Amino acid sequence: MDSLDGSSYDVLISGTGIQQSLLALALSRSGKKVLHVDKDDTYGGPEAALSLQEAEQWVEKLNSARQTRFRNTSITKSAGGEQKLSPSRAYNLSLAPTLVYTRSGLLPILVSSKTNEQLEFMAVGGWFVFEKQEDGARVVRVPNGREDIFADPSLTLKMKGQLMKFLRFVAAFEEKPETWQPHRDTPFADFLSEQFGLPAVDALMALCLSLEIPEKTTTDFALPRIARHLRSIGVFGPGFGAVIPKWGGLSEVVQVACRACAVGGGIYVLGQGISSIEPAQSDEDDVEEIPREPEKPDVSQDIHNMITEGEGFVDTNPDHLDELESGIKEQSLDDLLAAAGYSIAGVEDEKPTPAVEEPVEKQTASAAVPSEKNSLYSVQLSSGDKVSAQFIVGCSDDLPGSLPATTIGTKVAGAQPDTASRSITIISSSMQHLFVTVAEGGVSPAGAVVVFPAGSLSSAAHPPVQIMVHSSDTGECPQGQCIAYASTALTGQQGQELLAEAIKMLLAAQDGEAQALWSLSYEQHAEALASSAEASQSSILKFQDPPLDFVFDDAIIENVQAAWQRILPEADDFMVFGKRNEDAQEEAEDEE
Repeated sequence: MDSLDGSSYDVLISGTGIQQSLLALALSRSGKKVLHVDKDDTYGGPEAALSLQEAEQWVEKLNSARQTRFRNTSITKSAGGEQKLSPSRAYNLSLAPTLVYTRSGLLPILVSSKTNEQLEFMAVGGWFVFEKQEDGARVVRVPNGREDIFADPSLTLKMKGQLMKFLRFVAAFEEKPETWQPHRDTPFADFLSEQFGLPAVDALMALCLSLEIPEKTTTDFALPRIARHLRSIGVFGPGFGAVIPKWGGLSEVVQVACRACAVGGGIYVLGQGISSIEPAQSDEDDVEEIPREPEKPDVSQDIHNMITEGEGFVDTNPDHLDELESGIKEQSLDDLLAAAGYSIAGVEDEKPTPAVEEPVEKQTASAAVPSEKNSLYSVQLSSGDKVSAQFIVGCSDDLPGSLPATTIGTKVAGAQPDTASRSITIISSSMQHLFVTVAEGGVSPAGAVVVFPAGSLSSAAHPPVQIMVHSSDTGECPQGQCIAYASTALTGQQGQELLAEAIKMLLAAQDGEAQALWSLSYEQHAEALASSAEASQSSILKFQDPPLDFVFDDAIIENVQAAWQRILPEADDFMVFGKRNEDAQEEAEDEE
């Protein structure tokens, strides 16, 4: 590879996590000269997806170096389990398994940025709660709505009425601030009891996916999350309200975003991080003319068509949909496919190839043209090369802390621990009972969520354990197996023991023959960054770490847009792109 030494850039992005990669996507049509580096040899950072061999190397690397984000990593293999494992590359294990609600802000920007055509999404179907009983234990499906509640024999008639009263309230809770705002800092369980006469309902606690104990889960935290869950059900089809990206979760979104930036002229270098940053002499920047993009298109129908399952393209029955503000209109499936240019997933016998077949190749410095503006910073990379840049962007784990930096984003308060214990377990069974289609005309889900309420395992004082189970339809494991991603706020050895107990109970509850073949355990830390007046004008932009729960947080989109706006202060077309050939034609016409 040619040396980068002496090259100059408008933007230097460090790390290929989801926030940095979405920023690279946002800048891919801006005309800015972008250098995107990562100290690791794989894409994704904390959102990376690893094969078995890459996971072994990852653990070895972390255990031999001081790390701030991941620690206490280890791999456990069951006796005789290795013989049942497939080759290393048959697995795509996500370090940050993430479900995306259908109302999330991520889906519209994937469509408007023209990257949705390279991605597939699978439905997350059932939510389950673990229950201990005298004769053993079981996982119980969380009711999805009115019909499920009234069909549940475990609920008394009085409790069914109380639950329905709460569901009617939460559907439009913003319109009734007098009911909940005086209790916003009250534990949510107390709010349910005082306002609706409900005991601490495990099903409702499960829907807000809090990693903390009920006493630390406030009403202000729980209500918007339960409302988001309920409002998302049925948007793209009956029976589900969330999706997961196929082929390794957010890692696939990262690679598609980075590829778009590379096609737009961005330079990518893996295995090189930033060693030091020093101020460089700088004149006042001239304001460049910002390329204008077309008006933001209506993307609702394209989003509607993004959700695929193993058997083919998902068509939504409009009779099951509410009247949506986005105005999804009834069209034939053929018309939808032709208009959007999508191919039907799963029609070929062979396994589809991932959107990014090979990592974005390391490009040479010769592709970079020095910026016409004077650079603000001189940067030394870990290779020893020195480059200069006007803006430097990354997370705290990817940037040295020697100079003041502008914090992008705020720490989300309430039921969000700074550190969580996590595990990734390969299960010998497909656990098919978790992936049942429950709604007429619904799709076959590839993801399920199982919540072990606080105190439901060996210790009455432990926080909840959340497990997200992915089937082989996600492309993360071979057929006949599944992946269980577990998380809890309890840290240290106790946290890992709690996760192992939860996995054991999950396997025993429904499938006595299922076995944990292989497991990766680790702790993940999310650093909370403080803002300061001194750093607010810095052109070093440091993203706040995302929360550690399983749900994609729309604050990530807000953070990316805030960084993009700092770099392009006069632009107003965030993530709105035309087709590349259309853009080239418009540029040629402008030159004439």
